[in-house]
Amino acid sequence: MDSNLTSTLISTIAGFVGVIAGGTISWYVGERKTRLQNTLDLQREWQSEGMAVIRMKADKLLRDNPGKDLLHLELQDTPENYSNILRILTFYQRLYMMIRYRQVNLALTPELFGKDIVWWHVNCFRDRLPNTWIMRNDWFSLYTWLEKHSGASMSTWIDAAERARKHREPSVETGD
Repeated sequence: MDSNLTSTLISTIAGFVGVIAGGTISWYVGERKTRLQNTLDLQREWQSEGMAVIRMKADKLLRDNPGKDLLHLELQDTPENYSNILRILTFYQRLYMMIRYRQVNLALTPELFGKDIVWWHVNCFRDRLPNTWIMRNDWFSLYTWLEKHSGASMSTWIDAAERARKHREPSVETGD
């Protein structure tokens, strides 16, 4: 084989490999940046003033109606009040879909959302989501995912949420 032809062939192959490697690295870096941005956008939404008001109203509705599942609350309360609970559930449903399809930073997600997911699980959704609701499956799937990916923090979050629940619920012995 001619040395010029060999040199040209090697240069062409090296260039092709370089383009493929560069494109792959660029795609990977772009994907990581997008996942991080999606995660931070969700955190910003969750911590926004509007969502804080929604969480407070939903929490008040739950505290005012101890022991009632969400189906009973839906039937008895105004749509405006009840919709706050649905907004929280749909936020977490969207978060779970983004986790499933790897559209968020999976390492950062438990740290940013774990404590709040556990709090809502213990204080609301664990015992109040009707078995017939499709959202129930998404919620419990999110919670199961968190259990698998949160490490040692999970037990701390559960303990804190259980303590909060005890202080929120009326005492049976004292009738408070």
